[in-house]
Amino acid sequence: MLKYLRLLLLPNLRTGMILTSTFALIICVGTLIPLPQAVDVPGTDKWHHFLAFAALTYPLTVVS
Repeated sequence: MLKYLRLLLLPNLRTGMILTSTFALIICVGTLIPLPQAVDVPGTDKWHHFLAFAALTYPLTVVS
């Protein structure tokens, strides 16, 4: 379990690229597919964007 946690928190270059690509795909799908009705999520839109793009950039910034 600790080995997998270490891979997520301190990835090597290959893992960092895979995680970044996965997060980019999730963000693209989440932002481009229209929803049938509006979803009321607590918080502001700015915080949601901040968290999404922080997750996107984290793996490759840890590697470099």
